Amino acid sequence: LPVTNHKGLTFTLTDGTTVTIKAGESVGSTTVTAPDNVYVNDPVTITQGLTDVAGKGADQFEQLELGSTKVSTVVTDEPGTPGNPGGENEGDLVKVTIVADQVSVNEATEPTFTISLNKALDKPFTVTLSTGATLTFAAGETTKSYAAPAQGEDVFKDEGKITVSIDGASVPGPALENLVIGDPATVQVSDTLSKVTAVLSVDNTAVVEGGKITYTVTLVSEDTNLPVTGHGGITVTLTGGTQVVINPGSATGTVSIDAPNDLYVGGQDAITKAITDISVAGTEKFENLVPDTTPVTTTVSDDPNGTGNLVKVSITPVVDSVNEATAPTFTVTLNQAIDKPLTVLLSTGETVVFAAGETTKTISAPAQGDDVFIDNGKITVSIDGATVPGPALENLVIGDPATVQVSDTLSKVNAVLSVDNTAVVEGGKITYTVTLISEDSKLPVTGHGGVTVTLTGGTTVTIPAGSATGTAFVTAPNDLYVGGQPSITKAITDIAVTGDLKFEN
Repeated sequence: LPVTNHKGLTFTLTDGTTVTIKAGESVGSTTVTAPDNVYVNDPVTITQGLTDVAGKGADQFEQLELGSTKVSTVVTDEPGTPGNPGGENEGDLVKVTIVADQVSVNEATEPTFTISLNKALDKPFTVTLSTGATLTFAAGETTKSYAAPAQGEDVFKDEGKITVSIDGASVPGPALENLVIGDPATVQVSDTLSKVTAVLSVDNTAVVEGGKITYTVTLVSEDTNLPVTGHGGITVTLTGGTQVVINPGSATGTVSIDAPNDLYVGGQDAITKAITDISVAGTEKFENLVPDTTPVTTTVSDDPNGTGNLVKVSITPVVDSVNEATAPTFTVTLNQAIDKPLTVLLSTGETVVFAAGETTKTISAPAQGDDVFIDNGKITVSIDGATVPGPALENLVIGDPATVQVSDTLSKVNAVLSVDNTAVVEGGKITYTVTLISEDSKLPVTGHGGVTVTLTGGTTVTIPAGSATGTAFVTAPNDLYVGGQPSITKAITDIAVTGDLKFEN
């Protein structure tokens, strides 16, 4: 029996889907799309049965019954999704990407990034970034903005980059079938050229000669919030070559020098220093390190009176004693060499000139002089003064006089008696003369204060002070008788010298 002679039928399936059999036909069909989502699921079975029939032809059949048999279709994930064989990532693609909103930022600025989903999801979607931050997309949301931490403002050259990547993404419940994470996003970081100034200071603006002067170089950031100690060591050169070292990790360095010092009155020129060069060690270089070239000045004055550099000139005898005929020698000494000639005036009237750098001189003083008198004594030579050309010495000290003992040489003087007549008649005059004769004919004998010479029989001959001879007169004996007198014989029996000068011998 043919079944096609109807006017059209519409069948309703379990889920409401309708299938139409056109008039005059015995078969009708409809196509539906299997359920699809982005998540990994267990297989889903679609079961359909006939639930109703309608249409113009529904009443034409004598007995049209709906079959009770149901048909089922199993729906699985696309091949390649987890737990399902096939090629890789053939499931529904969910791609999360990150891009930088700018090509570069300076080191003080936070770079921003946009994180995007290629499609909206019906669940919250959480993204974990390489910075540790997490972003959650609400259902239906496809973009998020994120600000990464700034590299950080500092004073050093450290241009670089900030890269942020997506480390993972997840949804609550079943995982995504085909999650793809995009490449990292990078922003270049440029320096801001923060200024650091090297400032020179000095502890003393005035010192005496030889005083200590300390110079300090301090690193000062224009932005007081930025540390300056991250360098690997800095050498700062000052005027004249003086160097100040700032150690790694420090903001200051110091160096001490001694002020010039000399022996002369008048002080020194002022010392002026400024920064002439800066050298930085290590890999961390400053973005903008500049010297403050303002000079610092220290004046240098003489030491107070009597406290300056001692120059002592002294005199000492070479031997402790000499005889009166010998010229004594003395050593004149400087306690230090000086860079100018030094002229020393002695009490003898002699001048001694020390050449620059010379420290000892030997001089001879006049001998006391050989004579015939007892005059042991001493020869003392003192330094009456000392001078240098130009400015005077700051602290000139003259030593004590030097003395040499002088001993006599015992020069011999003979008192010689002579008579004018070796024969006279009774009552005749006899003249006796006593003469002082030096054994050294060059030595005078007249410096005495008077000499009385006693002869045999008590006759005395007086040699006046300042004279070398003296005479005495006697009369020969005379009587009434024939026969003459005995011979008269005289000799020196005693000598007495008056005054302070006594004969040596």
